[in-house]
Amino acid sequence: MTRRRAWICWGLIAGSWIVETAVGILAHVPRPEIAVPPRATPPAWAVAAACVVACLLVAAAASRRVRACLRVRPRLSRPSVHGDAYLEAFTLCAVLDVAVLLAVGVLIRMAIRHAWSDRTWTIVLMFAGRLPDAAAIAYAFARARSVRAPLAEWGWKRGGGALRELSVGVLTGILIWLVWQLRDAVVEPNDTSTFLGWSMASSVTLTPIFEETICRGALYRYLRDHMSWLPTVIFSSALFAAMHSASRMPHAYAAGLAYGLLREWRGSLVAPVAAHASWNALAIAACGGPFG
Repeated sequence: MTRRRAWICWGLIAGSWIVETAVGILAHVPRPEIAVPPRATPPAWAVAAACVVACLLVAAAASRRVRACLRVRPRLSRPSVHGDAYLEAFTLCAVLDVAVLLAVGVLIRMAIRHAWSDRTWTIVLMFAGRLPDAAAIAYAFARARSVRAPLAEWGWKRGGGALRELSVGVLTGILIWLVWQLRDAVVEPNDTSTFLGWSMASSVTLTPIFEETICRGALYRYLRDHMSWLPTVIFSSALFAAMHSASRMPHAYAAGLAYGLLREWRGSLVAPVAAHASWNALAIAACGGPFG
């Protein structure tokens, strides 16, 4: 990829983020039939659990053996074969995100006008939000003229073993959720509507797989070809946070840092996907309803 083409891609990414932020601020309309949950102080059990986890982490950090086992090792030393296509794929995802945001604005007005149910609204959002990711992944496959090579370079492999990667990811997701619960606990009335079920189904399947494939897969692999692991983790986490709404950016950035460190440490996407899915599942289940 020429330098000019790379600058065009980064310009489109920055422009998409500016437009998306402006539209989100100036034209924000609450979702129909979905009330914003009230804030509350974290429960005592969450404080106690977080303190126990913090003590275990301090003890682990003090152990030389544990530090040697958990040391971050650069596993992406060789440049990727199709790295340029991955930046173009992420650019396509950013541009399509803006188009979907504008389309959702129209759908919001249609939902209010025609009194859509929670089920209809959630199904529409679930599939509309994943269209940019799916299109970007398909574009990367088409540019690379392969499916196996991009998946391997993105990290879709067993790493240290599927069970080990899943275990590390789930434990990380639980830790992130405990920290989030301490900082910004949410209490929501028990709601038996189908909205919570559809949200859980989307958040623990489609969202982690697609977002991690794009951010910790394609984008991370391209950045890792040009930077060391620490700037790559920081920069990719910032771009991951920019894909979320303004109110969720701090949480998304902190979670992105954890997912990026997992990606570098494990050399596989299985652990970040498991962490993302478990954190989403716990966050939704803690709000009450059939999964509470």
